[in-house]
Amino acid sequence: MTKLPYSFFGITADKAVEIWSEGIDSCASFHPFSGYLVSIHFSSLAEGGRRGSPGEVSRVLNGFIRTESKRQKMLDPLIEAGHKGAIENSVSLLRVCDTLSLLACRAPEITPPDDAIHPLRQSGLKVKTAKMDDLEISPWPFSEDSIKLRMPGLVLPGEYFENEKELAEAVPLAEPIVFSSVLRPIIGDAQSQDAQY
Repeated sequence: MTKLPYSFFGITADKAVEIWSEGIDSCASFHPFSGYLVSIHFSSLAEGGRRGSPGEVSRVLNGFIRTESKRQKMLDPLIEAGHKGAIENSVSLLRVCDTLSLLACRAPEITPPDDAIHPLRQSGLKVKTAKMDDLEISPWPFSEDSIKLRMPGLVLPGEYFENEKELAEAVPLAEPIVFSSVLRPIIGDAQSQDAQY
């Protein structure tokens, strides 16, 4: 293990399902619509993750998808009629925000090289990671010129941990830190100046 945070792309299917399930439980306790959206989002990730996966991974992810399908049927009647028409767009927005959060945190599996413009095909957005941990997008959907992102974290003592026990012992000794990044329009992209919504 290194002192770097786990990459969500590198954890086991069992751990992913555990984290997803806890997240959905938390969102559903806040509001049925929130739980429903997050359940659909994570089910979609599980669907993509099981393609071409070994049998045991597919079994775990299939079980999660079945469980969430039942949960969605249970939550559906609790969602106000006025919200039901917003489900598809809300799921798409959640997917985009999830991807942007991974890019802002520099998830190595999906982050393009600095200064390379990368299209997010499902959303129509283009993204560019810039030096100093900035993230640029186009078209720019906000009324502000830029947005500062602040992400709380911990700096663990030591460079390397042999096992989970050593990591667990290091966590109480960790120092809190706030990582920051700036979200701004892609400079020189005509589209980034046009869309304000």
